[in-house]
Amino acid sequence: MPTLVVTGQFDPFLPSREPGPAARRRLGAEFRLIEGAGHLLLDESPEAVLVAVREFCAVRAAD
Repeated sequence: MPTLVVTGQFDPFLPSREPGPAARRRLGAEFRLIEGAGHLLLDESPEAVLVAVREFCAVRAAD
């Protein structure tokens, strides 16, 4: 199942240096970092989350 993990640059619960490699290694997931955002991505950067999800889905649809 294609999986996308998205986190904020300043997320105190998922520091950006940790989930990327773990998501790739353990889940085979793609990882996106939202610059300038914290833990509440949908409140802080809804447009950036939408872009990440749209790009991820577009690549999957083309496969």
